[in-house]
Amino acid sequence: MGMAAAAADRSKRLPKELQNYKREIKEQPFKDRVKAYFDCAPFINDLDSQKKQIILSTFSKKEKEEYYRTYQPIYAAIERYGDRVRAINGNRIIYANYIDSTLRRRDAFLYTADFLNLILPKVEKALEGTKEASTRETLTEALSTLQNYRKISLNNIEIALDNKSNLYEVSTEKEDNFLLGAINTLRSILSLLKCYLEALKEFLEWVGTPELLPIEFKEMERQLLVRFRVYELPEHQNPDADKFPLFFARNKVEEEYLSIDYEKLPRTIDIFGDKNLFANAYRNFFNY
Repeated sequence: MGMAAAAADRSKRLPKELQNYKREIKEQPFKDRVKAYFDCAPFINDLDSQKKQIILSTFSKKEKEEYYRTYQPIYAAIERYGDRVRAINGNRIIYANYIDSTLRRRDAFLYTADFLNLILPKVEKALEGTKEASTRETLTEALSTLQNYRKISLNNIEIALDNKSNLYEVSTEKEDNFLLGAINTLRSILSLLKCYLEALKEFLEWVGTPELLPIEFKEMERQLLVRFRVYELPEHQNPDADKFPLFFARNKVEEEYLSIDYEKLPRTIDIFGDKNLFANAYRNFFNY
């Protein structure tokens, strides 16, 4: 074999990971290979596109006939709306990440304001209680620095010194209204996503293959059940609550966000029973 031919042969050779996968998948029973095919998720793992081809290549002639007769219509029905489910979930991730990051920034601002308010009166009291010139000069400079903390304004959240109380406050009213709107939108997105995932499971039950629910969508639902559920909060008050009242105060936005319970979300569209989108796509495959 010449060098050019050897190089061409090497270029056709599968990567080591896929070579191992091919050896392992060949040993699996037919139905397990079908399940593996359904579980491939090219949108998550680039190699899964090649794995799908490897799985198909392991089917005997008889197995291919059974696959295309029995299982390919099911797979095609799932993929008919698979991208829609992924897009809805993508929007869910965008909204949830935005709310999470905004609340984290807010916590940082609230903690900063509390920290400044904790130090301010201590410096003022120390200044009043000392007559030593150099100490008074140092404390006066420190008090001035604290009282002239640079105002921070980001996404309608602002830390500012209140002239009457001589304490820092955090303005969140505009941000609250915007976040409440985002949370309502997130609820709608989650309800829509729930409808599609439950319709998909209903379809697979109907065709008698619930085990073929792709891992991609099974894991998606698992994450939603874990991420959006109501957890029991401890009844005892944090010992630092008096020192950091803004940070530990009850917040209507955060409470609204934490109250989202995926299991209790309502079905907002009727895509079940005779209107099941996946089942109708499956029926269209057979023209009935």
